[in-house]
Amino acid sequence: MKLVYLKKVAHRTVLQIGATILAVLLIAYMGYHIWRQVTSDVVTDTALPVTVESVLDADAYFFRDEAYVTARNPVSGAVISAVAAGGRVPVGGIVARIYDNYDASVVSRLSEIDEQVSLLRASREGTLSLKDVSRLDADIQSMIMGLRYSVYTGDYSAVAASRRELITGINKRQIVIGKGSDIDTMIARLEDEADTLTRQLGLCRETVVTAKSGYFFPSADGYETAFTAAAAENMTLAEFRALAASSPADIGTRTVGKLTETYVWYIACEATSDVASRLTAGETYTVGFPYNRGIRLQLELSRIVADEENDDGGRVLVFRGEAMPDGFSYDRTQPIEIVETEYTGFRIPTSAVRVLDEVRGVYILDGSTVRFRAISILATVDDTVIVDPSPEKEPGKYPYLARNDNVIISGKGLSDGRILN
Repeated sequence: MKLVYLKKVAHRTVLQIGATILAVLLIAYMGYHIWRQVTSDVVTDTALPVTVESVLDADAYFFRDEAYVTARNPVSGAVISAVAAGGRVPVGGIVARIYDNYDASVVSRLSEIDEQVSLLRASREGTLSLKDVSRLDADIQSMIMGLRYSVYTGDYSAVAASRRELITGINKRQIVIGKGSDIDTMIARLEDEADTLTRQLGLCRETVVTAKSGYFFPSADGYETAFTAAAAENMTLAEFRALAASSPADIGTRTVGKLTETYVWYIACEATSDVASRLTAGETYTVGFPYNRGIRLQLELSRIVADEENDDGGRVLVFRGEAMPDGFSYDRTQPIEIVETEYTGFRIPTSAVRVLDEVRGVYILDGSTVRFRAISILATVDDTVIVDPSPEKEPGKYPYLARNDNVIISGKGLSDGRILN
């Protein structure tokens, strides 16, 4: 009997212990969730202004008044340019020489020598000075960025061109700061090398000169008589499409390059009516050229062309340019990036935006206290909003979000005035 009694007591004790443990766990579980209602782990981000662009991508065509530069006789050998692409030449200026034989490596090296000699002569003649150093530094920085972009995009032909431009820019700076000291000796050595290389090309059959002054380019693509300034200024949508689909004309056997007498040029691209409606003719826009080392130029949108009789939703955007940056490529077709709009403000995830008392805003963490701040949204970009850093409107019940506020971008159970433990 005594043994049975002890077993019952032991069993009752085990049940009591189990019930106690279960009660403790239940209390802990409920306490945790109650604690979560009054305490929240939050993630914050400092409100700092950033600039965000809305960019339109398009394929553009270059329009410009250009005339072929021709030799007296058909070209059958090597054409050695005497002027860098885009170089200014006077009436009767020498732009090229034609030799019997063609050797790609020799022609390439002669072009490098011409460029180096022109830089050295410019330095010797005093057209470059120390005041140009800051501009040269900026150019070199731009070239480095362009080289990085070409490597990033895998455009290896652009990599080679960017590398040559960078080397030229660095050499130019060295000359200006006086590290290219014995300039006459350097010029003489390069000219001797050029004479030796030129002899490998045989006899000089012809020296090509220009009948007009202008900017010389040592190549032609057969579109010079079609993609003119007049076409850009007057073409219809159908005419633009016809030009874009056209084949190049035969440039003949005597063409050695082309000459433009003016610095004015145009680019035109097709866009949808929706895109065109967000732009304004006569306004100036920033246009980027990814294949031109990422150069950005300020261009006027001179025309927005529509087909009024048979509107299929297509438009042509015609931009006008007057800048001629050094080393800029005027390849007939190339991609462009039109900066439609630019916003400067606080970038905040849309998930952090709340509405309190019919006011749109965000919660911030002020010390250990949660506060609500009103916001004025400038734009929505992907999954973020760009918030006006200085709204002109007067604040209402809640003050506006300010610079350096700690915006709560993640957290639960938030309310204005709540204290976080």
